[in-house]
Amino acid sequence: MQLRIPKQIIQFLSSLLAAVILLVGVLMGVGEGKKLAQSAVLAGNSAAVVKGLHYFYQDQGRFPTAMEFLDNRNLMLNYFTVFPMKVIPVAGCSENFAYQRPTQQTFKLGFCLPVPWSAFHAGWNQFTEKD
Repeated sequence: MQLRIPKQIIQFLSSLLAAVILLVGVLMGVGEGKKLAQSAVLAGNSAAVVKGLHYFYQDQGRFPTAMEFLDNRNLMLNYFTVFPMKVIPVAGCSENFAYQRPTQQTFKLGFCLPVPWSAFHAGWNQFTEKD
């Protein structure tokens, strides 16, 4: 005895399977697109921070201390249009930015990206100003 499945049921199941595969592909693409957009924003914000730090240096003759950078919003708003920057949740990164000032003439700005963007890789990247 051979079980025969009607042609209409086979067509319906095939269409349903194709729709599920398409939906999964679209959702994965949207997720990756969101991560690419987050990386673009974070890399752009990092470049803007570096520019603001150089303006600070031109005015003050030094880079801000880590305490000034993190806690003195009023001072930093002279060099940035928005401060502190909006936090973008990134898997695997507890924060978006990490600022250090080893000396008055140098700084390190770390930033974390969810996926590679331009010349930057996924995870932590760093801008460094050296003497």
